[in-house]
Amino acid sequence: MLKGLERLVKDYGDWINNERKNSEHQIGEHLLLDCEQDKSRMAKNITELLSGSANAHNLHAFRLMNSAMFMQLWHAAKVRKNGVYEHLSRPDFNGFDKDFYKSVDDHLFERDVSAAWRPFQLALSY
Repeated sequence: MLKGLERLVKDYGDWINNERKNSEHQIGEHLLLDCEQDKSRMAKNITELLSGSANAHNLHAFRLMNSAMFMQLWHAAKVRKNGVYEHLSRPDFNGFDKDFYKSVDDHLFERDVSAAWRPFQLALSY
């Protein structure tokens, strides 16, 4: 997984360089500088969050952020379909705790895509 993410950042850098060569507008350079900052942040976060030298607290924070995002996605998707009441009304429902979220289906979208973390989250600052 780590090699794939590093490749993603490298490919993103290649895309930025290619866009820079083909850009004719000054505004394009401004946006590409923003992309460069995102790329640098992604590379740093791969090292600080996911590599073998990662600080355990940073990795825990990354996982906690992903858990919070999943919980929000799950509730938003279920509320739209009146699916929360279905869980609340079950006699074996013990609350929205860690075990509950581990047991729910993560296919929340119309197309069959799981609610797993996405590479853009590497660009987030923590």
